Order: sequence, then structure tokens, then C-alpha cells
Amino acid sequence: MSSLNITVDQSLVAPIVEAQIQAAIVRELGAQGQLIEDLVAAALNDKVGYDGRKAQYASDNKYNLVALLVQKKIQEAAREALGQYLDEHKAAVRDAVIKTVEQNKDAMVQAFVSSITKAADPGWGITVSFKKPED
Repeated sequence: MSSLNITVDQSLVAPIVEAQIQAAIVRELGAQGQLIEDLVAAALNDKVGYDGRKAQYASDNKYNLVALLVQKKIQEAAREALGQYLDEHKAAVRDAVIKTVEQNKDAMVQAFVSSITKAADPGWGITVSFKKPED
């Protein structure tokens, strides 16, 4: 019996094996990358409750997560900007409030007295009277 013995230099085989391994890794990462992109897209397009979380009942999940997050950030920025503006113009705001109160003083006092009167009047009453019997 004869045997054939082929020897291949390792420096020749190593680059080929490395290239195959790298190609397989890139192929797998590409598939996972698409999977991750799909998962992220699904999560961002998910319907959630008013607080940004999945509600207990599906009918309460009527808000788009991205739209809700954007709306909250815009509102936060608006609050911050308005607070800063009001801090910078505090004296003018105070003067305008005082002027408005002075102009509407009578109406405000009347509304205050009316609300106090209504709160004090329970709407129910009991009348008790005693009469001396006639002989």
C-alpha cells in the first residue's frame, strides 16, 4: 500500500483560515445588526400609555413612544425657557400683577366674599319652635 503524504506550509493555510473566520464573523454581525435595528425600530414605534410605559390594558396604549418622549422634552425645555424669562423679568411681572389686582379689586373682593358666603351656607336648615300651650 502506498500512502500519499502532503505537507502544506502553515504560513500558506493560516491567512486562508483567518479570512474565512473573518468573513463568517462579518456575516453574523451583519445579521445581528439588522436584528438589532429591527428590535429598536419596533420598540420606538411601540404604543404606550400616557406615562411612556406599557399600560395594563391594551386600549390604554394609544401613544407613540417617540412622539411622547419628544413632547415631554419639548415641554421640559419650554418650562425651563419660560422660567428663565420670568426670572429675568420678575419686576415687570410683579408690577403687572399689582396693576391688575388694583384694577379688579372690587370684583375680586366681591368674588371672595361670595365664595365664603356660599361655603358657609349649607343649604339645609332646621327650624325648631316652642310654644306655650294655651289653657
